[in-house]
Amino acid sequence: HLDEMATDAEAWQELGTIYASEGRLAQAAFCFEELLVHDPLNTLFLCVYAELQFGLGRFRLSRQYAAHVVSLQPQNSRALWTLILTSRNSLENACADRKGATRERVKKADRDRALNRNGTGAAAAEDELKTLLHLSLGAVRRLAGIYEKALAKGEENDDTPGGPLDSAFGAAALRRLAAHRVFFLSRATEVNVKDGK
Repeated sequence: HLDEMATDAEAWQELGTIYASEGRLAQAAFCFEELLVHDPLNTLFLCVYAELQFGLGRFRLSRQYAAHVVSLQPQNSRALWTLILTSRNSLENACADRKGATRERVKKADRDRALNRNGTGAAAAEDELKTLLHLSLGAVRRLAGIYEKALAKGEENDDTPGGPLDSAFGAAALRRLAAHRVFFLSRATEVNVKDGK
């Protein structure tokens, strides 16, 4: 069907969803790329594409798409969670690389430094790390604000659907966000980044 009707968004979405449910993330990502060609500002497609990139281990690309969704919809909790998770994963990988540097990595780093004597590569990496930490802490603050506001609104209206379940979920989400914030702050102190709260 898609050979004849390449612009059928519903078919691309269904095919992408099927691929994703089967764990075929690369094929699912291709389907959502096709959807984004036809509707580049669709925040649902952008979010799903960011999540698929996360699943494929392409954290930078995932973070870029999630950040784009947040720029379009600042209160999009799905994109904020993706942003937090991709940032955390990137930071964990960066820390693991620093701690577990093998001789080969040390030799490569020495060669890189010799080629780039002015140190701009290291400075750029440091700046990128600081930007990532600011982005992460901002996403945690924004998402915590969304949950706190929703919880306060739920307490005002006791007749809201979900009742205690919603408040339990919100409280659990806030605890999880607090753990992420502690992680990001610990990394920020390692590289001298202020929280900016």
